[in-house]
Parts: sequence; structure tokens; C-alpha cells
Amino acid sequence: HVHSGYDCNGTESQGGHWYNDTTLDSDPWTLVGYSATDEDGYAQYATCVHTGFDLVTTPDLLDGRAFVVHANDGSRVSCGTIESAGEDLEPTILEAATLPIPGASATVEGFVNVMEEVQPM
Repeated sequence: HVHSGYDCNGTESQGGHWYNDTTLDSDPWTLVGYSATDEDGYAQYATCVHTGFDLVTTPDLLDGRAFVVHANDGSRVSCGTIESAGEDLEPTILEAATLPIPGASATVEGFVNVMEEVQPM
């Protein structure tokens, strides 16, 4: 989930879920869940979340925000900051490498890609 904060140093600096509460009645991130992983703990997920912000024309609104992976119980287990991706990664325009949060109940790490102009298959 994209969070309102700009670093992963702690819960306060990560902030809460990032969305426009003046245009949306409820937190859209509460509807986002992850599927199960395989026996090695590997999984891939793809989703679109309506945040109430125009990310099509201003994707840089995400730049620097904390991306937090939650465990099934809602606890925070992994975090990384969203940054510009290299031009060689198109259509990925932003990315975050998440690392385990110290003291978390699970050891989770991975990569998040924000893509533009992705066409349905």
C-alpha cells in the first residue's frame, strides 16, 4: 500500500494509507489484499487502486512516498520508498525495493513497480 509518509524509519514517518480523502468517502487500500505465496514465499501481484489523485498526468505525486507491505493481520512487515525508475525499465516509471521492517512478525522483501500505459491483454 502507498502510504502518506516519505520514509520507512517508523510508523509515524510512514504515515497512513495515501489517498485523497476530500474526493473519496473511504480508504481504497482497505479493499486491496494479497494472494497467497508459493511454498518458497514468492508471489506476484498486479492491481490498480483509485486513490482520488490524477496519477495518469502526475505520477510524480508518488515519488518519495513510503510503500508498505502488510501481513494478513494488518501489521507492517516491509517498507521501501518509491523512486523514479531508469528509462531502460519502461513502461515502469517508478519503483520501490521493500525491505523487512525491524521487529516485524515476518521477513518480507520485494520490488514494487508503478507502470504507465499498460494495455490489457
